[in-house]
Amino acid sequence: MEKLVEIIWIVLALASLVASFWCPLVPKIIGWCFGATNIPVAIGLIKEGIKRNKEE
Repeated sequence: MEKLVEIIWIVLALASLVASFWCPLVPKIIGWCFGATNIPVAIGLIKEGIKRNKEE
């Protein structure tokens, strides 16, 4: 179960990074570009995922 949580965190972080690059270029998907689509948030997600992984 822990591996699944870790994978979900990584996927979310990568999606945030990808969206942060694509959103300015592709305004059509701007609805998909919510608040979690910036690099600091993505880095925070990765750090949180690592921290949770170490605690378990």
